[in-house]
Amino acid sequence: MTMEHQLYLPVNTSDQVSFESFIVGNNKQLIKSLREIIDPQCNPPFLHYLFGESGSGKSHLLMSLCQSANEAEQESVYIDLRQSNQLTPDILSDLETIPVICIDGFEYIGTSKQWQEAVFDLINRVNEHEQSSIVIAGREPIASLSLTLADLSSRLSWGLSYGVEALNDENKQELIIQRAKYRGMVITTEVAKYLMNHCLRDTHSLMAILDKLDKLSLQQKRILSIHFIKSALSI
Repeated sequence: MTMEHQLYLPVNTSDQVSFESFIVGNNKQLIKSLREIIDPQCNPPFLHYLFGESGSGKSHLLMSLCQSANEAEQESVYIDLRQSNQLTPDILSDLETIPVICIDGFEYIGTSKQWQEAVFDLINRVNEHEQSSIVIAGREPIASLSLTLADLSSRLSWGLSYGVEALNDENKQELIIQRAKYRGMVITTEVAKYLMNHCLRDTHSLMAILDKLDKLSLQQKRILSIHFIKSALSI
């Protein structure tokens, strides 16, 4: 599958999506396992299933894997099932020859028999091909999935399953400072703590606030001080 046919989740280009920019927290073993997928010296399981709450970093990890695969000159594909209402299950056809296959938003196929059968068939083909790896990410652990195709649960259990642990407050402060740095902004630990204490604390909300502050600070040519943030966010 060529780059033109890959379906990538829209990402702010001022952010750097890579394993290096992922705040690891308690996910060290998970990162190690994903890196092994593109390491020719390793022989990882052909299937990984990742689960975790929204904002835990699942999409970041899948896109980081694709990025690392491409840097290693291995073809990859990222498919976002959050767009499944605009797609057809046929998009999963003939992917088994691609070395790295990432499927995000697994929960969005709901109870669709056609989508579940398409994922089931893809897992079987990847297993038979023996030269590709597939990583699927969803919100719920395998045992909690509401699947109408029972055999799909058993197929998902063929590989490794990892819960992506959410960041603690200290990790989130580190994330704010790091993402600001990538965008050419400077945020002190004191300012990062202020944002944590006065704004919604989930990572999606924090990154949206950072986007807003980035634009306003450029427009007004202001540094990201607590005084500026109070004014910009009407706190």
